[in-house]
Amino acid sequence: MTRSRFRRRNYVLWRDTGVHVLVLAPGGRGRVVVLGGGGAAVWRLLDEPHDLAELDAMLAASAEGAPERGMLEDCIAEMLGQGVLRRVREVSS
Repeated sequence: MTRSRFRRRNYVLWRDTGVHVLVLAPGGRGRVVVLGGGGAAVWRLLDEPHDLAELDAMLAASAEGAPERGMLEDCIAEMLGQGVLRRVREVSS
């Protein structure tokens, strides 16, 4: 079985306000994606590639605590759809 790993796109501009993360979506539309709570916590962790299980464990150990698995998957899917994340190499388990 293989698992996808995810990482922030290197060229995406973003700013961490301490509460929210503001991400300028690619594509020249000037649209800002506002990530709060679990979404902001996930973004902060994705400076390096991680799969869902790794993210889940890291979030569980953090002060924010881990979101429900479905919420984590939805968060990743939304950020992929916005074009601010990318899938990186697959990992065999």
